[in-house]
Amino acid sequence: MENVKNLVRMEGYKLLCIRKALLGYLALMVFSAFAIQSAGFFFFILLYLLTYTPTAYDEQSKGEYHIGMLPVERVQVVQAKYLVSLAELVVLPLLIGLSGGLVNCLIEIPENYQISFGVVLSLFFGGAMFVGVVMPCLLWLGSIRARYLVMTIYLLSFAGMGAISYLDNQWMNHIAQAGGIWLIPSGLAVLLFSYAVAVPLYRRRQFTS
Repeated sequence: MENVKNLVRMEGYKLLCIRKALLGYLALMVFSAFAIQSAGFFFFILLYLLTYTPTAYDEQSKGEYHIGMLPVERVQVVQAKYLVSLAELVVLPLLIGLSGGLVNCLIEIPENYQISFGVVLSLFFGGAMFVGVVMPCLLWLGSIRARYLVMTIYLLSFAGMGAISYLDNQWMNHIAQAGGIWLIPSGLAVLLFSYAVAVPLYRRRQFTS
């Protein structure tokens, strides 16, 4: 367990390398809480950076070789990455929900633009789907080999959100109404399944210079 804690700290140190960009997008995400679409847009930008950057940093700095020399099992590396992603999936939607609630108290916003608890649930589930697909790809192929695949998934996510928003700008609330609180265990189930897939893929990965 101590190894996993240390690996989680290492993930945080890697994110400090792009702290300015992260803080900028985080501020934009919080201040855009007056509109569902804007908040969702910046949420997925942040999630992409938070998911992709640590793996890219490891490859550029040959961090995998340093970790390989430590008394750390590969499964613990995967556990640390998923724990960090889970924390991000909890914190970011909650920040959007809190800032949206504050904006709703200060400014009169049309109901179809307000950020409700249903939006928070939908963002958590959507983020879990994104991480659940992208993380095994990164752990299996590495950031360089997986970059086009990850970028395709990322762009398809945005295209899908845009198309759905064009047809129904309340789609996040409708998803939450349909799934309700079950979106939380559903998102966790997606992450658990993704983790179960990622562990054997990462164990079989060969690191070459």
